[in-house]
Amino acid sequence: MTTLLRIAVVALAGLAATAANAVTIISVEAPGVQNTTVTLSRSGVETFAGPSGTGLTLTTNFGGSPYTGVYSAHEVVATGTVYGGAGGSGYFAMAHGTVTIDVTGAPANYFGLWASAIDANNAIEFWRGAVMIDHIQPLAMGLTGTYLGNPNASFLGKDRNQAFAFINYHVLGGFDQVRLLQGFAGMFEADNNTIGLIPEPASWLLLVAGFGLVGMRLRRAPSKVVLV
Repeated sequence: MTTLLRIAVVALAGLAATAANAVTIISVEAPGVQNTTVTLSRSGVETFAGPSGTGLTLTTNFGGSPYTGVYSAHEVVATGTVYGGAGGSGYFAMAHGTVTIDVTGAPANYFGLWASAIDANNAIEFWRGAVMIDHIQPLAMGLTGTYLGNPNASFLGKDRNQAFAFINYHVLGGFDQVRLLQGFAGMFEADNNTIGLIPEPASWLLLVAGFGLVGMRLRRAPSKVVLV
């Protein structure tokens, strides 16, 4: 499946899956890539160089970008482990519950993160005002094969039962809050959290082209009859 076709399929799923009928275009960087390659008209990155501790509130300017944000109730671990940390070093680890990232300073419609040791209890939500516009599980991208196992040299190939990937989320219409949710067990490990803006007209052209490819694929697919 081409990248464009995959994006269109995911966007269609986003239309059907959320109460607000959000269109979220999702793409995954190549295995081992730990920063976005998406072209952004403005952006900022939080690398979690510090501080460290449990239950902290972190105010960040995303590397000096136009964006500012507040992370609530999180834990920053200074030294990478087999379970996370871009480049094998510092990473953001979320305990049980929800971390909210309030984004201000400039319009944003892009969020990306180096998600590590991804499990079925991880989820990401995008909010606009008091309305949740999308709820997505990273594992819904079907991250298997070469995405399994820590790709960093110091932990290469370890934790082979979990996926490591940089995931791009482009929420058409924008958002002002991101929520990282951890369910019943485990933690939500992430690094290089990136906030940005993709020009919307180009986004819609990409999406329309993707829908066209989906239609072509469906027309060419042979009919199947299933007996029940």
